[in-house]
Amino acid sequence: MMQRPLRNTLGIGIDIVDLEHFSQALRRATPAFYKRVYTQKELDDSKGRIGSLATRWACKEAIIKACSALGMRITFRDIEVLHASSGMAYAVLINRPYLDVEVSISDDGKYSVAVARVEAWFHNAYRPPKHLVFPDRSETGHKGTFGFLLVIAGSVGFTGAAYLCANAGVRIGAGLVRLLVPSGIYTVLAAKCTEVMVDAIDHEGFGFLKGDPLGRITEELDKANCVVIGPGLGTRKETRDYVVKFLESIKLPVVIDADGLNAIALEGKQDLLNERMVITPHPGEMSRLLKVDTTEVNANKVEISRQYAHDRGCVVVLKGANTCVASPDGSYHICSYKSALLASGGTGDVLAGIIGGLMAQGLEPYEAAVTGVEVHAAAAAYLQRYYGDAGLAASDLLGVIPYACAILRRSLSDK
Repeated sequence: MMQRPLRNTLGIGIDIVDLEHFSQALRRATPAFYKRVYTQKELDDSKGRIGSLATRWACKEAIIKACSALGMRITFRDIEVLHASSGMAYAVLINRPYLDVEVSISDDGKYSVAVARVEAWFHNAYRPPKHLVFPDRSETGHKGTFGFLLVIAGSVGFTGAAYLCANAGVRIGAGLVRLLVPSGIYTVLAAKCTEVMVDAIDHEGFGFLKGDPLGRITEELDKANCVVIGPGLGTRKETRDYVVKFLESIKLPVVIDADGLNAIALEGKQDLLNERMVITPHPGEMSRLLKVDTTEVNANKVEISRQYAHDRGCVVVLKGANTCVASPDGSYHICSYKSALLASGGTGDVLAGIIGGLMAQGLEPYEAAVTGVEVHAAAAAYLQRYYGDAGLAASDLLGVIPYACAILRRSLSDK
């Protein structure tokens, strides 16, 4: 079932309070009234001043009206009106991080007037899909608790793909992320990555993968909980052979993206796919896997995704507007978000890293794929309010991933 879209929504509210009438009302007010309307911090800040309490009342009423225009119901106690060190008033919506609030307040000694502007970048009518799941985050956990993600990516000219994928794994919460790259690009990635551990797969100075895939990384595979392979690897014959040999030997959960998929398609090795794997093709890559035209893929995304997942026994994430996630058991999810903002090189590498990071933390492949797609979309929706429909650099998504996760976690608690 299609979910309601993420969208930017704007509401305006205005309220006017007659200070004399408000003062008379306060004289009759009970302690229960104050508790219902004001937080303790507000009462401490107001110190019983009528004007301060009236201004807060007007501000809250204006915000409630603005939210009502958006179809959102909030109460006085959901709003806290405070003052910055400069003396300017500002409002906080408690437990509503998807709402941004701006208030303007004036007081002429007779009336307090408040105007509120509320923007909902992530609509509270959003209904989280059934398989939206986040890993547990124990307060006593440590980096070893939250999974080890191994990323095999990059080649000369495509160092960015490796960087984006690995750092997305960090931002989604994987405790440890190691990036394995051809030695010819090691110095670039070692300098660029801070939190990610970077290592060279070979010592020959090649700028692409070749040779025995398990020769130098067996120890890393013993530690890893999940592997992402493919972003930016290139399509040389030696690299394709490397990918095929790797997939023939691997027993871990795997996310196969980009040139990992091209290797499978060009070498005719789709029989290597299994229930531990998530593939993340865009329509062009899917067309190569199926040997059909891209227009056919775009015209039948849901049917193609579901059929391929069933036939090959893997989870399929067919990217694009309204990304479709399909499970071998017939389950599927259609992401409601679509925007030209994500039509930028590298955003798919970020998605692969997000899904891999979730699998490294213990999520099942289909859960990780659905959750990863929704996090990716929520991060883009947040940035769209500033960028519009163009100008996104894929690295812009990285810093927003934790915030998107917080919003989606909140949507689960509201179910």
